[in-house]
Parts: sequence; structure tokens; C-alpha cells
Amino acid sequence: DLPRNDRIEHIRRSLRRKFIKKGPAAAQAVVNEGLAKHALENTQRFRLYSHSVAFFLRHGEVMRAAMLYSRMSGEGYIPPLVLRTALPVAKLMEVGTSEDELLSVISDVLDNKSFSEDALREFVKILVEGLSAPLPFVDKVVYAFIAKRGPDTVLSALTTSYIARAHIRAGDK
Repeated sequence: DLPRNDRIEHIRRSLRRKFIKKGPAAAQAVVNEGLAKHALENTQRFRLYSHSVAFFLRHGEVMRAAMLYSRMSGEGYIPPLVLRTALPVAKLMEVGTSEDELLSVISDVLDNKSFSEDALREFVKILVEGLSAPLPFVDKVVYAFIAKRGPDTVLSALTTSYIARAHIRAGDK
């Protein structure tokens, strides 16, 4: 039997492999089995839920993410702020909510100082990779984050390089 942290890593790797080889249903089964069969401490359980919800959102599987998010909340866990932001935004995007309305919702979240640059980077990854958000919209989200943090805000190399790579992949110059 693997140590608890190794179990979580094993489940996370299996999730990725199953998603690639057999699709989202098989990947979700890996998570469900991991949550059901393994005696995980609260911290590990929380990490598995958080990782899995973010994974499904980054892969455009909003319904699967929503089901895990609901289960996570039902067990008494408070999802991280980035997930509490990304899931409602994903649902709003699915129903065609206007860009201005989306930016208004996101702007309210950005008022929360605990929405860190790490959270922004994860949120941007979800927008770009899973929700196929237009890059000009993503740029507006980043600019709103900077505006909320003040004129001296400088984004890390991790964040700026991710955004630059997203633009390059999209063919922007």
C-alpha cells in the first residue's frame, strides 16, 4: 500500500492517463474510486477534489467539474477561491453571458485580496485551455487584476510567460 501523499499522486497521474487514453468518463471514475476506496485524510481529500475540479475545468469538462465541486461542497469542504470563481464563470460562458457581465462578476472577485497571482494564473489557464476564452477577454481579466492591485503591480515570469505562450499558440504577434 502506498503512503497517503503517494496515493494522491498516483490518483492524479491515473486521472491524466485515463483522460488521454479513455476519455473524461474514465478519468472521473478514477477520481470517484480514489475518493471511495482510499482512506484519505481531510487534507489529501481536499487536495484531490481541488486538483480534479481544476483538471476538468482546464479540459473543458464543466459538468464533470461541477459534479465534483458539488460533492466537495456537500462534504463540507470550501473550494479554493479560484474554483469558486472559475466554475460560475464557466457556467455563465456556456449560456452566452456578455463579456461585460462576465468582467463585472470577475471584477467583484478580484476585489478580494486573497485572490493571488497564483489564483489568477490558474484562472487564466482555465479560461484559455478549458473554456477557449478569446485572448482579448483574457487580457482584460489580467488588466483588471493589475488595476485592482495598483500601478506598481508586476506579474511574475511564470504568469507573463504563460500568457505570452497562449498568444503565440493562438497566432498572435
